[in-house]
Amino acid sequence: MMATDGLTLAQFLRMAGYVSLGFLSVSLELAPVGLTAGALPSPDLLFCLTAFFALRRPEAVPLVLIFIMGFGRDLLTDAPPGAGVLALVLTALLLAECRGWFLQRPFFLEWIGVTLIFAAGLLLQWLLVAATFAPTPQIGSLGWLVLITAGGYACVALVLRVVLRIDYAPELRRLGGAS
Repeated sequence: MMATDGLTLAQFLRMAGYVSLGFLSVSLELAPVGLTAGALPSPDLLFCLTAFFALRRPEAVPLVLIFIMGFGRDLLTDAPPGAGVLALVLTALLLAECRGWFLQRPFFLEWIGVTLIFAAGLLLQWLLVAATFAPTPQIGSLGWLVLITAGGYACVALVLRVVLRIDYAPELRRLGGAS
């Protein structure tokens, strides 16, 4: 494959795949399901997708692309613009820093770690919105969102690994020593 401006066709296709799956995940989040007052929230599928790609195919998710996807979602979901995208970008950066650790661990520990990082990002988002004196969701409902998103991450990881055959890049496997 011929590289142009440092971007290979394979990298471009992976980025296009992330964007396409990101649009699908945001569309699923916007679907009018469970609109009753006691309905459970839908998982944060864009976070699940971003976390998976940030760990396994980091070349597919440059920060500017994560920013664009997160900001677009903030605008489409009527969320306060900025808080969600900041949390998404910071959690992606944290996952990138921890990639080597996750690479050497079983999926169960990755799942727990990603869930904890999501919870920290959600708490940051809640604090930013609260600092603006805007209405914030109850902390209890955020706990449900963390649990549901944890399940969503497992499902997203399963689909992307089994159906689309996306796993750790070979160069990451060599660096991390994963089998």
